[in-house]
Amino acid sequence: MSDTKPIATPRTLGAAGKALHRAIARQWAELDLIPDAREAALLLQAARESDVLAALDTEVDAAISAGKVTVTGAQGQPVEHPAIGAARRSRTTIQTLLRSLSFDVPADAEGSIVGLPAPHALTPAEMGRKGGLSRSRKTWTA
Repeated sequence: MSDTKPIATPRTLGAAGKALHRAIARQWAELDLIPDAREAALLLQAARESDVLAALDTEVDAAISAGKVTVTGAQGQPVEHPAIGAARRSRTTIQTLLRSLSFDVPADAEGSIVGLPAPHALTPAEMGRKGGLSRSRKTWTA
């Protein structure tokens, strides 16, 4: 069991953001990892975006229940409800932020939990240190 404590979850986050933040902070602690400032900032951004997505999902659910998945566009044509596209972009943003932390986003619903570390994944900082060490050991000849 690890002695590393999870980083604190900001009180300003909503329920979805807190759940994501706590899950990843707990995993870092279990792996004895302490995030640097960049990683902590990326996690906070992903958690905030999770709150945005939760609000958008509520709006999309309401639109679907009301049978209004399309709205009238500027020229009178039917267009997709704006919350649907915004939710799609929000999911992509969360996925990008989590991948920046070297966390996989599960593609299936078979019990996978969002935020599990990718197998053998290194954070960008670890990759840079490893790359710097390997470059410093090379000898260059002309």
